[in-house]
Amino acid sequence: MINVLIVDDSLTTREYISYIIDQDPELRLVGAARNGQEAIQLVASASPDVVIMDIHMPGMDGYKATRTIMDPAGADHHSQFPGCPRTDQKYF
Repeated sequence: MINVLIVDDSLTTREYISYIIDQDPELRLVGAARNGQEAIQLVASASPDVVIMDIHMPGMDGYKATRTIMDPAGADHHSQFPGCPRTDQKYF
């Protein structure tokens, strides 16, 4: 089972992606966030395997949220993502 988190400010997009995820028995939706700040909180609490992240959102955009989630100086999020590239390199 692959746990998925959706991050998008558009309700329509969140619902559409949720529908697609629900069609696959190997996927499980563990949360949906409207912006980057909510995404950071949900990654910490829901431990998703995959985050589907929008780029352009009000408040904290997808780039900043992704950097924050992957930041090794912050919470130990990268340990929740086995197989993720080492976060001491700049990928974003």
